[in-house]
Amino acid sequence: MSFFKNVFFKSGDDKNNDLSDWEIPFEAESEERKAYESWVDERELSSLMDALKREYGFYLTPGEEHAEWVDFLNVDGANGILIHTQKISHPVSNWLFVAEFMKDRALSWGYKLYSSTKMNTDSKNTPPLFRHYLKPPIKNMLETPIDQIFGNVTIELAETGTVKETLKIQIQHYSDRNYQEARNIEDLYYSLFNRD
Repeated sequence: MSFFKNVFFKSGDDKNNDLSDWEIPFEAESEERKAYESWVDERELSSLMDALKREYGFYLTPGEEHAEWVDFLNVDGANGILIHTQKISHPVSNWLFVAEFMKDRALSWGYKLYSSTKMNTDSKNTPPLFRHYLKPPIKNMLETPIDQIFGNVTIELAETGTVKETLKIQIQHYSDRNYQEARNIEDLYYSLFNRD
């Protein structure tokens, strides 16, 4: 049993991804943060990022089909990755750790964390939703055009009940003249996949 399961889940509890037990953000010295930092160094994360990189390559290749567990979103003004966690064959012990990793990657690009929230926890009938919202660092709004990097970043982990969780990272960029053109989304994906 992995370290985080020993810390956070009762013996014999098969629900190893019960999001209702988790709080965000992971405070610097919290048990959650320590478990996450230990997990980041495990092979599980590298395996998942390798799989995402491979599937993105299939997505970019005409005539190739990528796996059903991931969708690459590409609509006007927004891009992203949607992972259907119940369909993936790679073992991931805690999807909240993956969401935290994505948040940390965005912070490493210079983004600022605007909000981290856990919602829909008051009612037993409403599944929890974790959301991180990050904005590019804007030093001076008076100097235009503003460098938006990739645009605003939203990371959501939703427990949908019947189909378990979905994890989404979505990038929405500005298209008005006050902002520089958003950088190529492939740069963001490969930074995420390669963990650099």
